[in-house]
Amino acid sequence: MDDFLKSKLGMKWILLLIFMMSISFILFCCHTGNSVYCRYQFGKLRFCSDTVDWGTIYLGRTYQKCLEIYNPDTMKIPLRIVNCISGIKVYHKSILAGPLLHEGINILVKSIDTLVFEFQPTDTNSLGTFKKEFILEVDHVLLFSHLLMQAQIQEEFDTIKNSSDYPQLSMSDNFWDFGTIQSGEKPCHLFKIRNEGNGNLIIRKIEASCGCTAVAPRERIILSGEETILKVQFDSFGKSGKQRKSINIFSNDPKNPIQEVLIQGEVEKF
Repeated sequence: MDDFLKSKLGMKWILLLIFMMSISFILFCCHTGNSVYCRYQFGKLRFCSDTVDWGTIYLGRTYQKCLEIYNPDTMKIPLRIVNCISGIKVYHKSILAGPLLHEGINILVKSIDTLVFEFQPTDTNSLGTFKKEFILEVDHVLLFSHLLMQAQIQEEFDTIKNSSDYPQLSMSDNFWDFGTIQSGEKPCHLFKIRNEGNGNLIIRKIEASCGCTAVAPRERIILSGEETILKVQFDSFGKSGKQRKSINIFSNDPKNPIQEVLIQGEVEKF
């Protein structure tokens, strides 16, 4: 009987030991997996990504993204963000109501920490493709590699989409072919922008692709039935062959907030 009880007690201890070892193994795997997941090197620290990508977001709303950081060192490592980006605040996960990360935090030894990025775009000049970089200081060393913030920012029009008072952007044409261009030439084309709606049309922003210059219209507010001119210039210097460029016009037209204009040409070298 004693041997039987001892054997049962022994089995319980063995099972308990196996259970504890399993838990330890799982925790080890989780920790190791997360540290491997943080594979982007920033000085002595490793980040889970080198970019905070917000995707498509809207003016006036608030968005949050988290970023994990791993310290593989045997000493705690100080981290600080040097510059500011309008509309974006950075917090440590444990001090959301406390100071910004610009004052610096310490990433503890062999630990994974989390930064919280809060973005509230309010400036209409940020419409379209948003790309800004945070400059990092790790262990008191200013890094050459920066942390990228990117998003596609749009305006929201839910309140006026069904209203008869909204503006309506109309183009004389949204495509122009310059034909054959000699390298170094800078041909221009004038596009007419007309407001065929009932409300005032507001040109928020003009965004041109590389090698293309779009001069914003003198009249940013176009009354109902009126029009303005958008001047687009293509710089062919250093280019050859067929070229195709785009210009995006951001406005308060709720049904067409982003109007794309295309130009193209064949560049010949002397």
